[in-house]
Amino acid sequence: MRKPLIATSTLVVASLALAGCSGTDSGDTGEAGDWPDSITISLVPSVEGEDLAEALDPLTAYLSENLGIEVNGVVANDYAATVEALGADQAQVVITDAGSLYNATEQFGAELILRDVRFGATAYSA
Repeated sequence: MRKPLIATSTLVVASLALAGCSGTDSGDTGEAGDWPDSITISLVPSVEGEDLAEALDPLTAYLSENLGIEVNGVVANDYAATVEALGADQAQVVITDAGSLYNATEQFGAELILRDVRFGATAYSA
């Protein structure tokens, strides 16, 4: 379980760093160095939801401590929920599948900032 958590935390840390540089919200003045007071990460479990929720706690605690802001984790029921949370500004970072990424990009102007590499490939045929 440690390797997936480490990989996920690395992905999220990099996502947060990049998202913090380009994101805007109602309190954002657009000046360099602006940083939100809190963010929410939304993701969908590929395993039991309870297991992911438990694994999310140490990740959000680690990110909160090292980023100096409150980081909340939300386990969504499905990928569409992560897209809607992003659009409603209930989540600022989502970990999602390719189809939902497309929807988030088209509907809400989301930007891909990181993608995973599996077995040396960044894409696959479905």
